[in-house]
Amino acid sequence: MTVTDTAGAPVDAQEIRVRADMTHAGMMPVLGQTDSGEDGRYRVPLQWSMGGSWTVTVTVVLPNGVTAEDTFDFEIES
Repeated sequence: MTVTDTAGAPVDAQEIRVRADMTHAGMMPVLGQTDSGEDGRYRVPLQWSMGGSWTVTVTVVLPNGVTAEDTFDFEIES
């Protein structure tokens, strides 16, 4: 993923955490994180447990301790 500030400049994050939850109850979340990237580009590999509708929450921790969070919806093919 690419992380930018509001002006579109790349952000160097201290840590990025990803949590993926199925949209129906009863499934364990899929978790991932990274603390390495370059020019605002980061890879957080996830092992999807099954196909279907997922909500993914990305939390970015900046070097000054400030956090930013956003949520995305995905359809994973089985």
